[in-house]
Amino acid sequence: MKRIVASIGVAALGAACVQTSNAQGDGSKPFTASVALRGFYDDNVNTANSGKLESWGGEISPTLGFYLRADQTTAQLVYTYDFMYYQNSPQGDGDRNDQTHTIAASLLHTFNERTTLAVSESFVIGQEPDVLRAGPAYASFQRISGDNVRNFANLTLNHQFAPKFGMEVGYANSLFDYADDVYQVNHFFGNPAFPFSNVNPVSNSGLLDRMEQTAHLDARWTIQPTTVGLIGYAFQYSHYTADQPIGVILVPNQLINSDARDSRSHYVYAGAEHTFMPGLSGSLRGGARFTDNFNSPSKESSTSPYVLASLTYDYSKDSALAVGFSTDLSATDAFYPSDINGANISTDSQSTVAYVSWTHHFVPSLIGNLMGQFQNNGFRGGQYDNQNEQYYVASASLTYQINRHVATSLSYNYDLLESDIPGRGFDRNRVFLGVTFTY
Repeated sequence: MKRIVASIGVAALGAACVQTSNAQGDGSKPFTASVALRGFYDDNVNTANSGKLESWGGEISPTLGFYLRADQTTAQLVYTYDFMYYQNSPQGDGDRNDQTHTIAASLLHTFNERTTLAVSESFVIGQEPDVLRAGPAYASFQRISGDNVRNFANLTLNHQFAPKFGMEVGYANSLFDYADDVYQVNHFFGNPAFPFSNVNPVSNSGLLDRMEQTAHLDARWTIQPTTVGLIGYAFQYSHYTADQPIGVILVPNQLINSDARDSRSHYVYAGAEHTFMPGLSGSLRGGARFTDNFNSPSKESSTSPYVLASLTYDYSKDSALAVGFSTDLSATDAFYPSDINGANISTDSQSTVAYVSWTHHFVPSLIGNLMGQFQNNGFRGGQYDNQNEQYYVASASLTYQINRHVATSLSYNYDLLESDIPGRGFDRNRVFLGVTFTY
């Protein structure tokens, strides 16, 4: 699995992590079934800058997992349904509940000792930003009500032509479809102050519905048994699919459609994967990204850095420490033309992400988890060009295994957004207490 994650490349690390966290099975039996029951408190349900709405609530989350382990093929399919009931209804949710569906599937097939194929799929219908992202970076930090869809698929073929030389070819597809597709055209021409006011009539669909397709080709050299070097190329095409107005050129009166943010990108990079000692391994790739925003009003092109790095230390059974760093362009829900002529628009952001995750088995029945992530977004284009926002995420949890079928858990999550854009910042605290039954 470590090799698969290291080879995915351009935009797939976040989805791979989602699949790993949802697919919890050791393959010792063909299926698992569990149900989690939790109570929670959320002090900012709407992730609002002001006028916070707090709520208590309850959650039920059943999971089914199916596993196949054969001589040459390993496969798994995991489905989780999550129902959360709020005492106070979140904005845009008259039923006082969230319903999330998560499907994670993977297949690893070894044709022979030189050729392997890895296929993965991660499908989510949800509301929270952590389940709606497909890469290391968040495109939106706010909770969004409704049946928002994120689908990520990846295929990687690896062939070893010689003992020291191999190649890898892959394709990744990310699809986003937000439930909020209502926009108010009258605001564009009826409010001369737009877009310089904080009134944003643009729908989430208009800003974020998109398909991102990425193909990559890596050449890999085994420098020594513990070290593999690589050079690679990737092409990404990003198409915004909502076909909705997201801005306006006031002179003359002309709407800017969502596909004005379409782009074509070429990546070139080099890197290495190294095993320092049993249990301790790392990977690094870095290079440049050349992006053409061919559909924007100014049709600008740019060069930006690309880095993806990780280090994992499995220091004992069920205990591990992982750190990572990445920087790349990513989609953003912030959109502001630069002036009344609309010649320069917010196309995307340079997102730099750092994270640390620690899992420790204190005693046979007690496991703890700590996670922290930092993201800096540097906006590109538009009124807030070269301005920034920072997003901090931290979580801590303890799980006590009463017996092989019953476990209790306590967890805490903290979110903080600080932004140069007025009205976007917020903070949020959540606490969960529950029990899980597993068969």
